[in-house]
Amino acid sequence: MKKLWMLCLVFGSLHAGSVRLSNDSAFKLIAKIRGADGSDMGTVVVNPQQTMSWNDYWGSVGSYTQSKTPYTVAWYCEEDGTDFSVCNQVPTGATVTAMTCGGARACKTKKPAVGPNGIPAPSSPDPLQQADQSQAGPPSG
Repeated sequence: MKKLWMLCLVFGSLHAGSVRLSNDSAFKLIAKIRGADGSDMGTVVVNPQQTMSWNDYWGSVGSYTQSKTPYTVAWYCEEDGTDFSVCNQVPTGATVTAMTCGGARACKTKKPAVGPNGIPAPSSPDPLQQADQSQAGPPSG
């Protein structure tokens, strides 16, 4: 009986909370995981169409943090930090997909400036070209 109790104690202490994060959007997103008590558990950058695992294990063998489930996973747009979506009441071991959580589920995209004839304009003028043009004068000689 004592051996069984010790075995349960060992396996119980080796359990860590984990969540699979799936960015099923077209945007690069930041996933922030919060514990049930509101504590910041971790932050992960997830590329579009990428799935990865996160866990709350931060120490050496046998040094897992106490589980703070259920988690809240908040997704943010990587480019400008705006809210993308939020999933609440996420149990350990769950898969969270960005597009199934509640929220705007969209990021602002930078539209390229369009010049004459519908051709994209350069994002900023070339400073060397501007300097040459500003120094140009009548031909000498």
